[in-house]
Amino acid sequence: MNTYSVMRMDTAKVKSLIKDTRDKKEKMRYSFAYGLKIVSTVLFCMIVVLLFTALFGSDNSIVGVITVIAVMVFEKADLGIKANHAALTLIASFLILAVGPQLASKVSPGAGLVINLICIMTLLILSCHNIIMSNHSTIILGYLLLMGYDVTGDAYLKRIAGLLFGGIIVAAVFYHKHYKIIYRRSFKDLFKEFNLGTLRTQWQLKMALGISLSLFLAEILHFSRPIWVGIACMSLLQPFTHDLTFRACRRAPFVIIGSIAFGVVYYFLPDTFIPFIGIFGGLVLGLCSSYKWQSAFNCFGAISIVVPQFGLINAILFRIINNLFGTLFSIAFDKLFTLCINLVNVIKIKVLANAT
Repeated sequence: MNTYSVMRMDTAKVKSLIKDTRDKKEKMRYSFAYGLKIVSTVLFCMIVVLLFTALFGSDNSIVGVITVIAVMVFEKADLGIKANHAALTLIASFLILAVGPQLASKVSPGAGLVINLICIMTLLILSCHNIIMSNHSTIILGYLLLMGYDVTGDAYLKRIAGLLFGGIIVAAVFYHKHYKIIYRRSFKDLFKEFNLGTLRTQWQLKMALGISLSLFLAEILHFSRPIWVGIACMSLLQPFTHDLTFRACRRAPFVIIGSIAFGVVYYFLPDTFIPFIGIFGGLVLGLCSSYKWQSAFNCFGAISIVVPQFGLINAILFRIINNLFGTLFSIAFDKLFTLCINLVNVIKIKVLANAT
């Protein structure tokens, strides 16, 4: 296997390959390729973000982050429909990202709940037809991140332009990588196959309703950085309950570990190096294949952004409290949602039995 092939593999597979290889030269070559993959990925991300910052302003650097994540994901993942339809669907999804978060942030929490529910549900239908691909972790994450970086006036107009530009880039990369794959499904089939009796639609509804409600509660309870609650729910509300349990048991404790570790590094690090903590977290994150350590090192980038606004101690506390709340809410909501679905199924069975 050549260096490029190793670099194309995901983190878990590369680690497994390095671990299982007995030849020392091969092991070193794979390790080098793995390190090169991480460094090149970080450099690529930095270049794209800097480009978007130069074109659309520093307030819209987050658009570059969303675009580069989407490019790396949809280069490999597909939407389960014809490639040309999927490319246009991705552009449409980016346009929803341009409108939904902005509208939700300008209205009351109640109205925001409705807007978020409609937008997130639509995004899930458009981009998450194949739930195995886990595309929601890209598109919905982008939606939530944009909510946390609100802009107005000319900056918002530039954000719309940036998201349209980003959507076109993602669609072009997607089409180039997937146009040879033949699918019978079209754009219309995404909505035709919407059925509350299927696991996919039930999960999409659970995800959309869970995230929207968590954001609503975080806002009316006056949480600082409510998007952290929403992101926790997005990460935990998986199609299968056992996946939620697995993640919930790891997210809360390792967010605490990651937040405290950030505080220690921030406190002892010379001021000159503090701006690079987020980049360091990104590099280490690239080495992590397990959910628990991903949860821990995600804290480095997240907290470093808000320290200037809240201060070190408050930023750490908000990160921990918001994630604990998001974790507990996700567990409770999943149980309640499952109970409601089971109740509806029982009622259906009784109605059918009485009808016969």
